[in-house]
Formats: sequence, structure tokens, C-alpha cells
Amino acid sequence: MSADSKNIHIIYFTSAGGRLAERIADGIAEVSTVTDGRGGTAGEWTRQYFCRGNILVFIGAAGIAVRMIAPLIEAKDRDPGVLVIDERGQYVIPILSGHVGGANECAVKIAGLIGASPVLTTASDVNGLFAVDTFAAKNGLVPDDPKKVKRFAARVVEDKRAAILIPEAAARITPFAEDDPDVLTLVPRCVVIGMGCRKGKGADELYAFLDEVLRALRLNPASVRAIASIDVKREEKGLIELADRLGVPFLTFTVEELEKTGGRDRFSDSERVRQAVGTGNVCERAAAAAGAVRFLLRKTSMDGMTVCVGIAPQKLEV
Repeated sequence: MSADSKNIHIIYFTSAGGRLAERIADGIAEVSTVTDGRGGTAGEWTRQYFCRGNILVFIGAAGIAVRMIAPLIEAKDRDPGVLVIDERGQYVIPILSGHVGGANECAVKIAGLIGASPVLTTASDVNGLFAVDTFAAKNGLVPDDPKKVKRFAARVVEDKRAAILIPEAAARITPFAEDDPDVLTLVPRCVVIGMGCRKGKGADELYAFLDEVLRALRLNPASVRAIASIDVKREEKGLIELADRLGVPFLTFTVEELEKTGGRDRFSDSERVRQAVGTGNVCERAAAAAGAVRFLLRKTSMDGMTVCVGIAPQKLEV
């Protein structure tokens, strides 16, 4: 559960449930909406908020929640966290996406606020063991294969020991593409792509260019954190669609912001580019403005497109 986003949505079905919902909303800043579900709006409400990044809280019978979410469930790496709380506030029960979706963490937080018992049923939590998917979600890491997550967790639960001490359970954290079927790879979103292009370049051409670059560097596409460019490109359709295709933000910066990233000796500046847009290097300076502290690939150009690949630091929490 991210403290910097209001992503918790609560629905209730009785007057007592409404009072409990307001109590939770008053005590937890992440609560975004509180809805009265007695008007038959539960189905529409569920469809509206059932997306990754949200946490849905049903105050009422577990059966209601199960019926509402059942048609919408896709996969544990895409479903939101879903909790059920009885109207008296005795039990807080995560029923979907306890780890990746943050339902378990949210349940513990709500239970602490209202004096309830969190009912956690995931094996790692029941046994007080390291949960690799929670660790990944908390640190913005992307598992390379959900099946490996399941196998890794099963080994940890079976041996009842810390994951780093179990020879059979192996995981690596790297932005580089790996193909070992027996080792779980957690991919950090630490790669910043600085990009510029001629006006009107299509997303397909930009994607093909970037894909070729990532393959050459052996980088997993899931490691990309953002696409960055100059603000005059903020409406460039191809770059916007490229970022959407990768599921990352498209960040743009003013000339003043780009110039603050360092002197000309740090970047491969071009006087021609400076005369055209006001700064000597768009892609490298944009990547630096977006957090890159070193480069795996400096400015590379092809057919009216420029790209660079930077690495941004990422702190991990256990």
C-alpha cells in the first residue's frame, strides 16, 4: 500500500457499516471513496474500481464481495487487493491479492485502527515467513514469471526458513534479461529511457527502435521506469503511445530543467540541437532529469529518432 496515493475504496451495506467506513476513512489517509451500496450499485462500483493499484474494502458479508469480484478476476499480478470486514468491525479478511495487491498489509493497518483481528490465510504470513511477492511489490520489482513466484514461495513454506538461507529457493534482482527456468528474477524498474524524435514518428517505429536497443543491452523491457523527453514533445503522439504501450509515465522537462542536469562536459551536446531547441542534448539530459545517474548507452540516433539508456538508483526494503 503506497502512502503517497489515495487508492482505498470502501463500500458498505448497513448503517453500522457506514459508521465503520467513516471511522476508517477518518483514520487512514489512503481512503479515496466511501460508497453506500444499499442502492444496488455494488456491481457498478466493483467494476469501476477493480483495477491494479486499488484496494477494495467490502463492509458486509463475504458472499457479497465474492459474487461481485468473481467475474472480474484475471491474475494475481493484475488483480487489486480485496478485503472484507464485518459490520461490527471484529475481523478484517483479505480475500484477493494479499501480497501483490497489498490486501494483507492494508488489513493489518485497518485492524490496528479499529481494534479488529486481521485474518491472514496466505501460507507465508501464517508461518511468519518471507513473502517474495510482497517484497517485490513493495520495492517496485517485477517477477519475470508468476509460476516461479509460486514455486519459490512453496519451497520457503516447506522448509520454514528464510529464503536467503534455502539453497533450493533461488532468486536474483537484475534489470537484465535472464532465461534460467529454475531461478526467479525480480526485475527492478530502474531504467530511464531518454528519447527524442522527428515530429510525427509513429509508436510502432519508436517501439521497434527501442526494442532493438534493449535487446542489444540484454535489458528486460519490464525494467523501464519512464520515457523522458523535452517539453516541446509533450504532445508527441508517438512518444505518448510508446509510454502507454510500456505501461510507464511519459515525463517531459523544460529547457531550464534540462540545463540544470550538468555542464556540457557531462553530455554529448550538439550546437545544432542547441540552436534548434535551446539545449544541446535532449535524450541524455531528459534521462538525467528523470533520475538517471549513469548511462548504459549514450545518445544513439537512427532515422530521425534518438535514444539513450540511463540507470536510476533504487532502494530496496525487506
